[in-house]
Amino acid sequence: MLCEGQTEFIPWQGGKRIELFALRAVLSALSGMGDPERSRVPLLKDRHDVILHGGVILQYLMERLQSTRILATLSDGLDGYALHLFQTLSGQLKP
Repeated sequence: MLCEGQTEFIPWQGGKRIELFALRAVLSALSGMGDPERSRVPLLKDRHDVILHGGVILQYLMERLQSTRILATLSDGLDGYALHLFQTLSGQLKP
């Protein structure tokens, strides 16, 4: 992840902590780059046009919620729903 100084995406298990101070530092660096320069960053090549905007939204929400850190995962709500549905349909959970 950018906050960790990685240059390539390496999938992880569980969650990764994102600290507000690290997010601010990354956003500061990204805001100093133009879109063409961000597109040359390996982790950003496919998201260079939206990553700064998404990061600013995340920073705003963290500040409003007075949160100094969040936990990022590689799954979203649909993954959790799919797991719940699978467990329910396979009889592992009672509906």
